[in-house]
Amino acid sequence: MPLPSERLPPRTLPVVYVAAAHVALAGAFLAIALEPSRFMGFYYHPRMLGVAHLVTLGWITGTTLGLSYVAGPLALRMTVRSGWPDGVACALFLVGASGVATHFWLDAYGAVAGAGILMFPALVLVAARMGKGLRGGGAPLPVRLHVAFAYGNLLLAALLAIHLALGKSGEDHSVPLHHVHAHAHLAAVGWATMMVVGVGYRLLAMLFPAAPPGDRIAWTTLVLLETGILGLAVALMTKGPAWPFALLVAAALAVFLGAVVRMRFLHPRPPPSKLRRPDYGVLHVAFALLCLAGAAGTGLFLVFAEGMQPDAMKIYGILGLLGFLAQMIVGVEMRLLPMFSFTQAFARGGYKALPASPHDMPSRSLQAISLVAWLLGIPLLSFGLVGEVGDPSGEGAAKGAAMILLAGTVAAGLSSARVLRLAYRTPRA
Repeated sequence: MPLPSERLPPRTLPVVYVAAAHVALAGAFLAIALEPSRFMGFYYHPRMLGVAHLVTLGWITGTTLGLSYVAGPLALRMTVRSGWPDGVACALFLVGASGVATHFWLDAYGAVAGAGILMFPALVLVAARMGKGLRGGGAPLPVRLHVAFAYGNLLLAALLAIHLALGKSGEDHSVPLHHVHAHAHLAAVGWATMMVVGVGYRLLAMLFPAAPPGDRIAWTTLVLLETGILGLAVALMTKGPAWPFALLVAAALAVFLGAVVRMRFLHPRPPPSKLRRPDYGVLHVAFALLCLAGAAGTGLFLVFAEGMQPDAMKIYGILGLLGFLAQMIVGVEMRLLPMFSFTQAFARGGYKALPASPHDMPSRSLQAISLVAWLLGIPLLSFGLVGEVGDPSGEGAAKGAAMILLAGTVAAGLSSARVLRLAYRTPRA
């Protein structure tokens, strides 16, 4: 059944976000591949911050903003209006995000704050668009509230980041590391993970396919996750006890993982007749969820461990940011972008001629390359970056992992480009 015209996603705006995000992720892996030794040892330094923000801002946030215009109408039954202000917001975000990553790399924190201030109105506009669409969306209320709280947490994380960058550019040039950890968790867990959990209840049910879980589970994760992440951020900022809130976050993630397992294995629905096997997108999602479980376990270890654990912190970041969040987006794109192109092409032809099936649009070989690259690259990168500076085995492992992940990113990008170009073609009757 075609989407009503008022719920049709914008055609070009998501494509621009997604294309820029692929460039950012490829740039992050290229930087590690060229100079792996710079990313070994202690993790808090300008080059690591620059690459981390290519991943978190450029890839995770960029694709999430762009795909919000797609997943909203397709998965949450939202009407998301867009116009020239959304194009301006996209431009501000891309300039601001590139400025943040570049000036972190150059150790210029005043410019980082300026780029963040430039980008902030873009985040506000997209959050307002989604908030308006959520009010009339057809998804259950707790699912829509996950998305609303996620955008609220994004704005809080952005404001805190600007404050920290201004403090770093001041006279003493120092920012407490626990404040940085608070910002990182508010962004990664409060923003990105909250979006994955909320949208995942509907979107993963479409991808498997399976019956979505009931509202009680969604309410449970909403309360546990939001309470836990806000409490964790405050505890980290004030050096208070963080373990109660970390346990709340871990409990929310356990409930979510349990719900996904039940969806996949206990409540399956008949798959589409043209769905190709193996489903590389769903395999990406499965590996991403395994990394989420590993990141949650490592995080709990860090909460109860005595003293700094820099190696465990690196593994925690790699599993959480790359293994879970970044890879989850790769997997979801493999199934969501063909739906987007099918919908656009169907509308472009006046709903009179069916375009190619979404299951026939992607390149199966490119998708397979991407999956193998992530399966090999994440464990290898964890091993390499944990090594000491000057360790040839660790340096070689990090370089090899970054090159493998770069190849996987390029393969996924080429497959996505092949799919997205079909959104601009009119199917023949």
